[in-house]
Amino acid sequence: MNYSNKHITLGVDKDMRRLPLTEKHTTEDVYFNATFTPPLPAIDKFNANRFIYGSLSEDTISIIGRHVFDESMDFLSFVLPRDLKNGTHPIVQWGEGGVSALVATSTVPYDGRDGELTITQDKNRNTAHATFNFDITYAGDTYKVNGELFVVATGPL
Repeated sequence: MNYSNKHITLGVDKDMRRLPLTEKHTTEDVYFNATFTPPLPAIDKFNANRFIYGSLSEDTISIIGRHVFDESMDFLSFVLPRDLKNGTHPIVQWGEGGVSALVATSTVPYDGRDGELTITQDKNRNTAHATFNFDITYAGDTYKVNGELFVVATGPL
């Protein structure tokens, strides 16, 4: 995956600013939440207030949770191969063809590693439910990310 395609699948431009994509607001029934252990200095709990679930490139599907505040945002994103089957999948590095994860605080991205995503996509209802866990490195320290999401499509899958 080239540099510009990676950003497109994350729903941001090269400066990590939001692209004008269709977003939906989270509710009690539609959510994207995560915790960080130990608490990340900028975020201890992630509760998205907006999300995107759709295909932002030819061969992938993106699931993006955004916590938008003022002119900034934090986000947590998964990019999946379009043909991913329901089940448990390891988190891999960008460009390896599997499930990749990324956490961003304002404009600083942290790639996920050493974890997994367990997902069920219902193609008839255009929904996805997933639980996830992975690690990120921030300022030389390892943080564990654990969470759950249930989203509905915001665009074509």
